[in-house]
Amino acid sequence: MKNRHLESLSPKFKLKPTPESALIFCSSSDIGVRKNLGRNGARFGPQCILNNLKKMQDHLAINEIAVIEVSDQSEELINFEKAQEKESETIKSCLAQTLVRKSIHLGGGHDHVYPLLRALEYSKKQIIILNFDAHCDTRVDKIHHSGTPFRDFDMLKPTQTSLIQIGVHHYANSTSTLGNLTNIQQSLIYKKDLVDSELFHQVITNLEKIEISKDAIFILSLDADGLSAEEMEAVSAPNHNGFGQNLVRKVISYLQQNHPDHQQIFGIYEYNPIMDNLSQKGSRIIAGLIYDFFQES
Repeated sequence: MKNRHLESLSPKFKLKPTPESALIFCSSSDIGVRKNLGRNGARFGPQCILNNLKKMQDHLAINEIAVIEVSDQSEELINFEKAQEKESETIKSCLAQTLVRKSIHLGGGHDHVYPLLRALEYSKKQIIILNFDAHCDTRVDKIHHSGTPFRDFDMLKPTQTSLIQIGVHHYANSTSTLGNLTNIQQSLIYKKDLVDSELFHQVITNLEKIEISKDAIFILSLDADGLSAEEMEAVSAPNHNGFGQNLVRKVISYLQQNHPDHQQIFGIYEYNPIMDNLSQKGSRIIAGLIYDFFQES
């Protein structure tokens, strides 16, 4: 019994990253969620997810995993935009030091995808974002928060970015939110009455319309409130008509089979363990998706 953990993923977790480390960035802050009038508690999400991930048995090809905290909630309370810039610089520096093409980013709020995208924009490479979400998170507002990250990034005038919004609802997005972006090529896939297989087909159809460069970077961005409330209760806005976890899993598998040499980053945001049940169902679902993301190598 005492050696059981040696066959789990736990021993692969290291305190300091090396060039051989798969990186897991943690943004353990929910200031952006609360600025967007969401529920308190998403800042505890990354640690809960990692606790469940470490318990899983090790059948992964990666040698080691380094967990890096990249946000500072106290700094966000003082100057939110400046803290985002610092987070972006930290992510950029860490990505430059790893040889592993797959990374994970755990929020916190969906506002943390903005520093990630900002860090990647420095490379001047093509960025392809697959955003699984009930909301477009392109809200028009005077301040940055969890509802504005993609419009905030659009204002940086990225030159080679495509954004496919997967599973959105008309009733969850205002007219101004659904307004066109200026610099990002955006496609909307509405959930409506589509089943997951139909959503998957539309994702692939939209991907095939994009001319993908050899050094393009794929971002899978999962806002947990896009998942069906039957699977994911632990969010600020549970989704009564969401997609299932297997849609995300199928897209992960598709990218591994069709774009195995491209850099891929999987971000998961908005999971709030305070709203989870005693079985930690939501945390286990996310940990399972991360495991599958690393396993498909």
